[in-house]
Formats: sequence, structure tokens, C-alpha cells
Amino acid sequence: MPILLSNNELLREILEKSLEDDEIQSIPFSALAQSCKTYQEYEARISEADSSTIEVVAIGLIGPRKKISKLTGSLPLFK
Repeated sequence: MPILLSNNELLREILEKSLEDDEIQSIPFSALAQSCKTYQEYEARISEADSSTIEVVAIGLIGPRKKISKLTGSLPLFK
């Protein structure tokens, strides 16, 4: 599984594009979720958060190789 490098703005763009395609499954990972110690804490904090301000730190993408490559082809490998 390749790990690619990107900034938050580009991750959001990729996430939005992936959500428009029924053949691509996307799993966003947020800084908010990473900072919580329990699921109850996460539920409380996510319910109060404005989704446009949540920092996306990673995205898992599953789908046809060509479509995933089209979304991520310009990203460098994380080293």
C-alpha cells in the first residue's frame, strides 16, 4: 500500500472528488479523531465541530486503479 504526501487543502480536494464517484470508497482520517482518547470523546467533539474546519490528515482510497491514480498520480511518495 503506497503512502503518499499531501497538504490538507489537496487532501480535501481529493476527498471531494472521490465522494463524487460511486466506484471509489474513501475513508477520511482527521486530526480531531487522532486527538481523542475515547470514542465517547470523539462523538462529543465531532457533533460540535464545523465539518469545514476539521483538518483532514489522511485519506484511505479504495477503487479501480486507474481512477485512484488519476486522483493521486501527482503526489510524491512519503519517505
